[in-house]
Amino acid sequence: MADLSNAERVAARLKDEGNQAYRESNYEEALAKWGEGFAILKIDGKERSQLCIALRSNAVMVFLKLSQYDYAEADCNDILEIDPMNAKILARRSAAREGIANNPGTGALFDERKNKHNLAVEDLKKAIEILDERGGDLNKTQKKLKEECEKDLMYLLRRDDEHYTRLAEGTDGMKHHMISGFADFANGRTPLPENPRIPMPSMKEEMLAVRLLMSLETTQTRKNLSDGIIEELDFREEGRDVLNKILTTVAQVPYCLFPATGSNDKSPPITVHLLAFYMRVCLSEKAKEKFGIEDFCKRATEHIISDKDAYAIATFAYKEIEEVHSPLRGHAKTFINSSKGPCMPCSFRLTREGKDDWGEGLQQGKLKHSQV
Repeated sequence: MADLSNAERVAARLKDEGNQAYRESNYEEALAKWGEGFAILKIDGKERSQLCIALRSNAVMVFLKLSQYDYAEADCNDILEIDPMNAKILARRSAAREGIANNPGTGALFDERKNKHNLAVEDLKKAIEILDERGGDLNKTQKKLKEECEKDLMYLLRRDDEHYTRLAEGTDGMKHHMISGFADFANGRTPLPENPRIPMPSMKEEMLAVRLLMSLETTQTRKNLSDGIIEELDFREEGRDVLNKILTTVAQVPYCLFPATGSNDKSPPITVHLLAFYMRVCLSEKAKEKFGIEDFCKRATEHIISDKDAYAIATFAYKEIEEVHSPLRGHAKTFINSSKGPCMPCSFRLTREGKDDWGEGLQQGKLKHSQV
């Protein structure tokens, strides 16, 4: 194997540094590192190298996380000019194109949205075809990619013209009735903008919790725009089944650590962060996938709440929590040093601060509860 050039060594180091920043959810730094590595390789005439492709592929992944679909699609186009049989990039371009088609804020017309959707479908079909051609030579990662492509393809094929018509006309075609607390919580309150200390991608579990709990508290009535037929959608029973799987898995967690009534400061909603805490620290990625949490939440609530709204609900009053539930006011510095276990807002604060002694805190809370 030939020795790497100086440019390739520097780019490889920047790739590793970017990967570390990505693992720490510092996406801007990750993009900066990878972009610097790409620029160095391009100057050195190695923009078609596998290292350069890896750098740009990583950037695409972040652009998708940040909903910057135009950037993601553009980078995918460049990569596929070099490596047209890259199934992973085809799958990511599909996600970018469907993201553009499904973005309600672009003002795009129906034809534009449907064209992007059709292109997204074709990308997935081509990715599956490429993987099929490799037959039994697929490794574990490629097999997983194929399964994800097949799942995403089935999801996209269920979307009809009505969906993109609603988006193009600026209406989701849905009427929904909130039967519990989310409407009261959100009504008349100004959501926080994205907080740099808790960027949206790092709030995945909280946003899923918002969507899951909303599915339990919402009935939906959809009127077909073409024939006027009214369709009742009720995901509550399926949502209860998903929630039951989560709680059954974490049944050993002593609930005394987080009293059902929570604290006197119920902002953000205590149940959201209790559920998010369980999903984050007690469920493996394999369990989350097995329970279909993300797929269900998307299917049940994508028409009634955007990611921005879910983020706003999940982060509401974050600054107030930092102030009211501060150690300076007698609240816990860590999970373990609380006499009764921290209240739910404290648990949210400690989790976001990176405190990792929750296991010891759970045991201590359980021990003290048994001594009462």
